[in-house]
Amino acid sequence: MKYLLPIRQRQRGVSIIAAVFLLILFAALATYMLWLTSAQNRGSAQDVQGARAYQAARAGAEWGLFQLLRAGQCSAGTDIAFAGTELVGFVASVVCERVASTDESGSAVNVYEITSTACNVPSSGSCDGIEAVGNDYVERQVRVTTGCAVDGVTPVCPP
Repeated sequence: MKYLLPIRQRQRGVSIIAAVFLLILFAALATYMLWLTSAQNRGSAQDVQGARAYQAARAGAEWGLFQLLRAGQCSAGTDIAFAGTELVGFVASVVCERVASTDESGSAVNVYEITSTACNVPSSGSCDGIEAVGNDYVERQVRVTTGCAVDGVTPVCPP
């Protein structure tokens, strides 16, 4: 004859299985929340770096405009480092080129395009023609087109 245990004694191991399952579930949820928070922090840092790169590119374009319209120089390529500023670590590569010459109301006008590319991991001190280097690489480009009248009234207009 077989001895039967009371119902209470036969169900003792069920609670340990449920507890282990809940512990594994909560550990997985905590790991996912940690990964999600880390991804959001990385995204925010990249957004800030992108804004800084845009400001560096914009500063490079303004420098190029000043060189063109006030100093009369249109350089083939200049690299600007922002040491001692909030943009330290960024480099702006500025290129100025004449793209057209036209005649407006009897005055000769030269049209120039200034391209400023800024990045935070420059190759050999320049941002031109480099590939993305690592997950923290940021690059922004600003392009400005302007005209300069060759009439003697305007400050120096380069050829």
